[in-house]
Amino acid sequence: MLHVPAAQTVQAIVRGQNQNGRWANLFRCFAAGMDTQSGTQLFDFATDFENALASALFYTQCSNATGSTEIQVNGSDGTTIASQVIATSTLVGTDTDTELAGGTAAVISWKGSWHYRGGKPRTYLPGLTVSALVDASTISGSWGTSLQTAAVNLITEVAAMSGSYGSSVSLGVLLGNNATSAGTFAPFTGAGINPSPCSQRRRNRSTV
Repeated sequence: MLHVPAAQTVQAIVRGQNQNGRWANLFRCFAAGMDTQSGTQLFDFATDFENALASALFYTQCSNATGSTEIQVNGSDGTTIASQVIATSTLVGTDTDTELAGGTAAVISWKGSWHYRGGKPRTYLPGLTVSALVDASTISGSWGTSLQTAAVNLITEVAAMSGSYGSSVSLGVLLGNNATSAGTFAPFTGAGINPSPCSQRRRNRSTV
């Protein structure tokens, strides 16, 4: 069992549906003004995070059968975790090509200033279509570049978020969170795209 994360650490889980079934993406943020006892702050954060994803065009390259259904925000005050869920249908792909089977996903590898043991922070983008691939094992360079731009834009959009939760917000990774340690938050500074597609299915077991 993991220790409660450090105060002002926020976890945002985006859930949705596509032709392969359910999908989920997990993001972590730091919001310096977040008080998790305030449902208003959590609701505002969830709404603004949805807007940040939309402005960054984060899911635009997905199949048009891929769409969000809800965003769950979990905020920590260092002792307890409070949650808020909002319904959402605004995060929808636009690609009309055939969606690939088996939960095939593009992989965003996030970059930052840290020493990381084990798996590095990644996001598995759902709803990959045939137009994203050069062949069965290679993502198109131009498609990957567009996704990389969207990922970097998301870092910028999150940093620009401001509301009842404060105006100092960043997207990043929680390092060293385990049974005895709250861990520390490290912001993302960039993103790269894995040249090969992967499967999102194993990731969904921990986030849905």
